Amino acid sequence: MALRNGGTTFTLIVVIVIAMAFGYILTSGGSSLYPTSTQYSAMKYSANINMWADANGWELKQGPAATSYDIKATNLINPILYYKADTLIYFNITEADGAPHDFTICYDGSNTSTLFSTITSGPSSIYSNPTKWENTGASYTIISVSQLTQNIGHTASSKYPFEKPGIYTYWCTVHPTEMYGLIIINGASSSS
Repeated sequence: MALRNGGTTFTLIVVIVIAMAFGYILTSGGSSLYPTSTQYSAMKYSANINMWADANGWELKQGPAATSYDIKATNLINPILYYKADTLIYFNITEADGAPHDFTICYDGSNTSTLFSTITSGPSSIYSNPTKWENTGASYTIISVSQLTQNIGHTASSKYPFEKPGIYTYWCTVHPTEMYGLIIINGASSSS
């Protein structure tokens, strides 16, 4: 009988340890980018981003929204975006090439990080090794492949509350080495 109780106690301890570990995983890292309704309502600023999803790179459209897919000299490919903390950004992503795309972000953690120092000392360094920064923190998909669809000209929209200052990487998980860029919160300008 004592052996049976010991086995039950051991099993119970193992279950508790596993449950605690699973709880830790859910409350750290990966869940830090999942926005809450409180965060949405606390934003002081708002901004709209209109980009085309193309396997050759994210294309930022400036001026009036384009009505068809065309490449113009005014487009910025994989731009670095600058916003103040507490900005609710509305992302409007238009399918450009019929390939599957999503819009995913990760958070580097702070504006005193190694990534921030690298970017401020040489912004082009992100483009020499874009995937290096894609897994430095938790990731969150703002617009999924199923939301965007593969219908050329289809636009999917979603929003994200950028509450914390620091460096965010954005990319397409299907084309991570071609479609990538940075969102710098508390950057020097309102947008770029």
